[in-house]
Amino acid sequence: MAGSAHRKPSVRVFLADPPGSALFHRVEHGVLYAPQQQERTARRNRYDTIMEGVGCDRLTANFAAARIDAAVRVSDEESCAMARRLLRDEGLFVGGSAAMNCVGVLRAAEVLPPGSTIV
Repeated sequence: MAGSAHRKPSVRVFLADPPGSALFHRVEHGVLYAPQQQERTARRNRYDTIMEGVGCDRLTANFAAARIDAAVRVSDEESCAMARRLLRDEGLFVGGSAAMNCVGVLRAAEVLPPGSTIV
């Protein structure tokens, strides 16, 4: 696993998650909390996303053990646009979470040095 303690020091790991994700705040600020969890404003569903399997508000053992360097927020609109682009330009039919990760890859590419390998 790229986020494990056994990875090469030069490897950077990024998290892509929807706005309101507590995991985003865990990576970026060290606390598993999102402003949407504030008392009196907390709703059953803190954020409205159509992506399945993303935006978790609990810290799993594998996530806690991972070394994640940075996190990016990706909206449903960006994910859907990426899914349509991948189908139109590459002939790839992917789901929303895969498209979200592709948007995350583009964001990572913006901050990594030229010539970096992204997998």
